Amino acid sequence: MNDRTARCHYEVRVSGRLSRALRAEFAGLGLAVRDRPVETVLYGPVVDQAALYGLLRRIEALGLELVEVRRVPADRPPGDRPEHPPTATPEPERPPGAPAEPGPRGARRAR
Repeated sequence: MNDRTARCHYEVRVSGRLSRALRAEFAGLGLAVRDRPVETVLYGPVVDQAALYGLLRRIEALGLELVEVRRVPADRPPGDRPEHPPTATPEPERPPGAPAEPGPRGARRAR
């Protein structure tokens, strides 16, 4: 292991929102959700390159669509790209049995 790969911070984007069960698969990493496009951003320290490849294999084994992998500075907020304003928001914890997120205010449901 050399200084470039030792304890780097990564941001890994996968398509869609992760369920509670899938979020549990990535304990130790932070999670944020982007609204447009809908992506889940996994972020945090990765010990070495072997751990990074293990993370990528887990994403593949779970059938998740990998969108992007980037090494980022440890102090950069998730989803923050220099050419774009930050768009990631932390994934809120929903109590068990709580209804799915409501639609836009004033929207009517189709019957």
